[in-house]
Amino acid sequence: MERAAQGQLGRVASAAIVVQASPSHPGAKQVTINAALAPPDKAMFADHVRVDQTRDGVRVLFGKLHPIDSNQCISAVEISFPQLAFYNQLYKSLSVPQPDGRTFLETVDGSLEGFSCDRISRDLDPVAAYERVVPIRANYASIAAHGDDAAIDFFHIDAPTLHAASQVADNGFAATPGFRGVIRIVVSLPLLVYFLGKIVQVAEKIKREHPRVDDFPFLTGAES
Repeated sequence: MERAAQGQLGRVASAAIVVQASPSHPGAKQVTINAALAPPDKAMFADHVRVDQTRDGVRVLFGKLHPIDSNQCISAVEISFPQLAFYNQLYKSLSVPQPDGRTFLETVDGSLEGFSCDRISRDLDPVAAYERVVPIRANYASIAAHGDDAAIDFFHIDAPTLHAASQVADNGFAATPGFRGVIRIVVSLPLLVYFLGKIVQVAEKIKREHPRVDDFPFLTGAES
């Protein structure tokens, strides 16, 4: 029995997508992406971001400002997040306690002062024009920061895969060969903290409009 359990843990540790029983919602499944095993093939540096609630979810727009005219972006990635995934995965991942007891949001916010980085204290000016915009669908994100540099990996688990994952027995796993992240967005630490603040603002608005949003977990267990 012990050997079988160790084998199960080994398979879970080597799977890009792991499905387990949800500790907070009896009968529900918790889907977690092992981001280290599915790094995105594409990356982009961004120095501008917008987060807006839309009629079908939340839109996150990352852009690279023109080096001379800051009123336009030379490139941008538009990431469309389903509302449940945005709230129950991305937003809630920010409150997961770290080894030191602080949440990821608290840790990153405190790092600004430690690394002598200037906080973005007001809303970024809107951009009038985008030369190139790449639309992307995502329903999972993993965030990492080191020093004054940071990156956000975005993933998309399609509906057939989610349906198959929901059929896996408790404490099971779903190994998906070839599964990769959609894109990695590289940002400065100040822009990351600004982005996280916008996530909180939009999530709180979603909660006010849909008080039962916590009752419908979509994806949980993000490791930021």
